[in-house]
Amino acid sequence: MKKVLIVVLAIVAIVVIAILALPGAYTLEEGIEIGAPQPAVFAIAAQPNRWNMLGMMATMGSMPAMPTGQMQLPKEMRDTMPGGMDLGSMMEGMQKIQKTMGSVKIKVKSSAAPGKIVFKIEGGPMDGMEPEMSIERKADRITLVAIRESYTFQGVFSGVKAITAKMASKKLNATNLQNLKRVCEGKK
Repeated sequence: MKKVLIVVLAIVAIVVIAILALPGAYTLEEGIEIGAPQPAVFAIAAQPNRWNMLGMMATMGSMPAMPTGQMQLPKEMRDTMPGGMDLGSMMEGMQKIQKTMGSVKIKVKSSAAPGKIVFKIEGGPMDGMEPEMSIERKADRITLVAIRESYTFQGVFSGVKAITAKMASKKLNATNLQNLKRVCEGKK
């Protein structure tokens, strides 16, 4: 019994040491090809409330409370929503996310038309992050868009936070880029 306990404690110690040794920083890049001219993509990308989940959450958070049957999204958000999406369920989900993450907003920090936008995230666990979007012309109506971000967590379990954040950001950025593509290409 004593030997089993020693082995278990040794395994736990190794796992804890491995977790503490993980790097607390991550870098991520996610891209997409959009069938729209570069200036049009830039104009829409500079309005994160139209395509970015954090931007849309901030817009929804500022809407007055009303019964689900009477809810009306702003036009720029209706353009982004896939057909058949239930607004009530979406609003409930957004409210749960906002309670979990706090008041998170994304704003344009700087831009250089038509090829670069730097955003700034305010609030939540990624407060201060500045994702950068590059918007490059590939052909007349083909534009390459990439979101690059990096973040460094501090503290004891910073490596675990970095791994978790990278996985979540990868999925969120892929969704955001799909939303941007849908809005730029005029699809539902």
